[in-house]
Amino acid sequence: MNLLTRMLVKEYNPGEADRVIDEETVDLLREVVGVVSHERNYYQNSNALHGVRKYIVEQVTPHCENVFLDGPFDNIVVTWGDINKDTIVIGGHYDGPENSPGADDNGSAIAVLVALAKALSDAKPQNIALVFFNVEEHGLRGSIDFTKRHPEVSTADGCVLSPGKLLATTQLRRLLSALPDGGDR
Repeated sequence: MNLLTRMLVKEYNPGEADRVIDEETVDLLREVVGVVSHERNYYQNSNALHGVRKYIVEQVTPHCENVFLDGPFDNIVVTWGDINKDTIVIGGHYDGPENSPGADDNGSAIAVLVALAKALSDAKPQNIALVFFNVEEHGLRGSIDFTKRHPEVSTADGCVLSPGKLLATTQLRRLLSALPDGGDR
């Protein structure tokens, strides 16, 4: 995620690119993973999931123009502008697997999204939306609902921060492929 964060900040806030992954950011990543790493499955532990949702909203609100809960699954949407066909959606899910603290699935993506919101706060990129999906462990329900509620982004560029890998589309693939290693880091 270090590479993705640096690339996005370099494009939207060039003066900050070299300072993105510093000790403060590393500490923030560790803190977020530590706070959200407990059972937070949508059906098994909804109280913990509500606590994680509240924590995420508290963490990103000071850094973004718009933070709102979207749809029946309470996806958390963070933007600096309107969602439209030019929006790049970067997302991960905040619910966890059954009987697991979910540090990697998907606490690590929650941490990256929170750090990315902070890193991009000065640039206020109008075409970026960070989405913390919910109910992904049970049929990708949050992300499916999001694309139905926002059909303009269903053909837009975006990526999903997934356990252990980055799934990227059009613009981010182009950015990644321009790197010497083809973006495999």
